[in-house]
Amino acid sequence: MLRPISFEALDTTLPILSRGFPRMRQGGWTSAISRLRAFGAPDMHARAGFLLEDKGRNVGVILTIPSTRADDTDAPRRVVNLSSWYIDPEHRWRAPRMLQTVTACNATLFTDLTATPSVRSMIGRLGFRGWTEGSLVFVLPWFAMKTAGPSQVVPLQDLPPDAFAGPIRRMLDRHAALDCISAGLWDGAALHPLIFSRKTYRGIRAARLIFADNRATMFAQLPAISRFLLREKFLLFAVNADRSERVAGSLFTRRTSPAFYKGPAAPAPCDLAFSEFVFLQI
Repeated sequence: MLRPISFEALDTTLPILSRGFPRMRQGGWTSAISRLRAFGAPDMHARAGFLLEDKGRNVGVILTIPSTRADDTDAPRRVVNLSSWYIDPEHRWRAPRMLQTVTACNATLFTDLTATPSVRSMIGRLGFRGWTEGSLVFVLPWFAMKTAGPSQVVPLQDLPPDAFAGPIRRMLDRHAALDCISAGLWDGAALHPLIFSRKTYRGIRAARLIFADNRATMFAQLPAISRFLLREKFLLFAVNADRSERVAGSLFTRRTSPAFYKGPAAPAPCDLAFSEFVFLQI
């Protein structure tokens, strides 16, 4: 039986999440659940995922992190990031039906940013399409030495309250409250929103791009972004992208799994807002 779980009941997923993803320590899951509960605070009864049960025992789990996208003219669009999908080995024959049920709403955009090889081989048959192949990784000191021109990155706390339209400003504020870094990129002509998540890999601090409104502008302003992130004490910067988008001096890697989506339209190229990269800091 597939049972919905609310943000209020997320603590019940800790045992099976820890069993399914042992490389993420208990403290990591506790922190992730705490961020998810803070995010879900406006409606703690909203659905945050599903548990797969068999004879009263939890044998599977998937988190379905909901959010909306809107601007001043469009109606809100529902986005659900699928995360932390695990099923005990003896019950994995149930996986296709479980995912089919979870992603049944045709009006919702579903994303899977960390699909395992076994999941990748299955989700194409269930309507998912490729989004990005991996990640570009930038060594910040190298790019910070390049000429930045008039561009600069302004921290969120230094931006005027009306610097961005309401939906974008609220997104920046909410991510800052979730331990992300929100800012504005001034390119000499316009101000662009930026959100970065945090990750530590083998003792090295890395930032991942979570949101930008224009990928080309972001790549063009890498020196200013690199200087800003260096001041925030990061050494590496990662961007979900395809190999064909590689920038001179960057490294393309598939260490970050290919990303997939299912829904009425493709997601924006640089929109990982309210995703597992934010809550799990992976």
